[in-house]
Amino acid sequence: FQIFVVNLAGRQERQSELLARNIEFDREGFYLFVVDNLLSFVEYEFTVLVFNVEDSQFGLKSSPVIAVTRVGRPGPPTSVEATALLSGGVQVLWQPPNVT
Repeated sequence: FQIFVVNLAGRQERQSELLARNIEFDREGFYLFVVDNLLSFVEYEFTVLVFNVEDSQFGLKSSPVIAVTRVGRPGPPTSVEATALLSGGVQVLWQPPNVT
C-alpha cells in the first residue's frame, strides 16, 4: 500500500514509499501504519492506495479522510527583552515561539 498525505493549509503533498511491509494489525483487524513528522494543529488529508505485490497492479485510491493533528507543546518564546522601569518594576517583552 501507499499513503498520500496532503497538508491542507499549504496544499503540500507527500507520499510514503510503497509499503508492502511495516504495517501492523490492531485488535479489530484493521491495518495500522503510523504517519509521523506532521506539524501540530494542521489539517491533513489522507488517502491510501493498495497494490498487488506479485504483478505490481495498482488499485484505486481510497476516498480522502480529513484529520487535524493535536496541538503540540510550544517552543520557548523568542526575542525576550527586559527593561527596568522608573517605578521600580520591569517590563518584559517577547515574540511567539518559532513554528516547526
